[in-house]
Amino acid sequence: MARTLYNTVGTETTLSEFWHLARELNLIYAYNLACIQRTLETAQIKFEPETKILDIASGKRPYIVNHLWQSASLRVGLDFYLDWLKANQDVDVRVCGDMYLLPFQNQAFDTIVSVDTIEHAEHPVQLLSEMNRVLRRSGKAVIFTPNLLGYKNIVAKFGRDIFLQAHKLIYGQKLHYDVFYRANTIHSIQKLCASTGFRIQKIYYIGEISHFLYRSRLLSTLAFLYDSIMIRYNAPWLLGYMMIVLEKP
Repeated sequence: MARTLYNTVGTETTLSEFWHLARELNLIYAYNLACIQRTLETAQIKFEPETKILDIASGKRPYIVNHLWQSASLRVGLDFYLDWLKANQDVDVRVCGDMYLLPFQNQAFDTIVSVDTIEHAEHPVQLLSEMNRVLRRSGKAVIFTPNLLGYKNIVAKFGRDIFLQAHKLIYGQKLHYDVFYRANTIHSIQKLCASTGFRIQKIYYIGEISHFLYRSRLLSTLAFLYDSIMIRYNAPWLLGYMMIVLEKP
């Protein structure tokens, strides 16, 4: 089993400090981003100058890793939505394509990045198989995704209609894609790796504040308190977000 680590940024912010910053949506967002970036530092994720990177479902901008990959030799963004790709200024090449049938040669990339995508994959085996195919040997796939055992994600998985209605109510629009959560626990990742040729390097659990709670100072603070308790009592697998680092042997 992979060694599981979790981010500790949350424990460095006191409850009173978080209550103060929770007054503003952008400060909660900044807190989440700091947690994720601290996790990248803990995992020692680096993009060397000659690195060729593929960002799967890159969307409008790779806000999580773009501060780390500026020196990479090639940054390719792939997405199904052309309009989103056109807005992405942090990639060198924009490719409109299918993540289940990647339009690239074998072993074309040194690193693959995937942010908030695999939970929407109806066929995660096919997705990981394609990722493995276009990744060079010893290359890494860095995947960010919700952890199914997090409270919000359990609702999304088993209360799908409630989740979709909540999304529409909060954001004023329907979610563009479905939520399957077929690769969002350590056990499901282990099974997928066994059938696709990947090896789990590490899994990091992250105490992220759900974006559904941003508009409520009280609920955001309660979420922060929950994360702090899970970390303190060594139950990181109940946190809402994780970073999975896979390696191609």
